[in-house]
Amino acid sequence: MTISNYDTDKFENFSSKKEKEKTESFHKKRTAFMIINNKLYFLTNSTKSHYEWAKEFNLTTEDFNNITRGYCLNNDIIFYKGNFEFDEQIINDAKIFASKIKKFCNIDSAKIFAGLDIGNGDIWPPKEFLFELK
Repeated sequence: MTISNYDTDKFENFSSKKEKEKTESFHKKRTAFMIINNKLYFLTNSTKSHYEWAKEFNLTTEDFNNITRGYCLNNDIIFYKGNFEFDEQIINDAKIFASKIKKFCNIDSAKIFAGLDIGNGDIWPPKEFLFELK
């Protein structure tokens, strides 16, 4: 997967001010995370996309598309990589890191998902339910 498949232009060249504000509002509400070299990083209270945030880590395009990333919002923790897809690596990372993310987000229980169905809604629906943490 290449960064062009990820469609970074969507986050840098918005078609309207309203679309940009909607996207930034979503980003600010969620707690984003990335797993880089088996280390968990969090981003809170920020309008940055994962792509914008990843620039701070000097990741190559290939690295960015292969790291596990996701977010926690409304007691849901969603893991994905590349163009919001998932594979066995993502499922394994969810099993390893979900409890740490739940603790950081200070939530009592969480539903864990993998992948997102890309759409035009405010919050894209997850592709697959993995498990629940109580």
